[in-house]
Amino acid sequence: MAVDPETLYTLYLDESGVGKPGIKDYEYFVFGGFLIRKPDEHALQERVAAFKTKWEIAQNIPLHACEIRSKSENFRFLESLTTAQVIEFKTDILQMVLDSAVLLHGCVVHRQKYLARYQHIYGQKTWQLLKSTTAIAVERAARLVHERSGKLYVVFERGNTSSNNEIRTAYAELRNNGAPFNPEASSKYSPMTSEALSNVLFKNIEDKTKANVMLQVADSCLLPLVEHKRTGNTTVIDQLRQANKLIDCVVNDPERAGIKYYCFDP
Repeated sequence: MAVDPETLYTLYLDESGVGKPGIKDYEYFVFGGFLIRKPDEHALQERVAAFKTKWEIAQNIPLHACEIRSKSENFRFLESLTTAQVIEFKTDILQMVLDSAVLLHGCVVHRQKYLARYQHIYGQKTWQLLKSTTAIAVERAARLVHERSGKLYVVFERGNTSSNNEIRTAYAELRNNGAPFNPEASSKYSPMTSEALSNVLFKNIEDKTKANVMLQVADSCLLPLVEHKRTGNTTVIDQLRQANKLIDCVVNDPERAGIKYYCFDP
């Protein structure tokens, strides 16, 4: 049966940080991006193209948040700009998101607190962060799409073979069996049943490279999800909230169905 494009949504996901123990330089792990209706993707692609044209970036050069922050690789030219121009550059990226019909979404994990909470219980299995964050991010997005009588397609940025397989396995298990969490502990979040998930989620999840424009935008969405937690600076997240660009803005209970901040409690 053909799917009405008006009710077809895609969740674009990327990751930042390291889901491994013993690495002290990464305080957080983020798996997130944004949710968008299929008919709204073209307008966002055009905004990305216009941004690249303004800043004389070749269209085949992907926007890469890490390179932009470090002014390296394809974004070394930022070193030659004035402070005001760099601010304008970064503001333009944010404005692309603010002007588009997207909802930022994801799961942010405080790595040290996660390890402290679960390692003595699960041992080596504790660090299945991609499994946990995939299940949380996809299930919560699926819940919103289900409420809107839609179908959800999920695309993530291709990484190494191990990570790709872990995400694919987590997705399949979620769709076929439901959320992989302790039923008693997770009951307060009212997770979807496997039957409901299989009706909303397409059978396959797809991986693509950063050549995909939508994944370039997803990459740009990761820092805003965590920056206010890391530094206390809420300027960007406040702008996104005021513009209703967070999934939290459109769900009835953000704690239960919005962006998940995992192990941030004392």
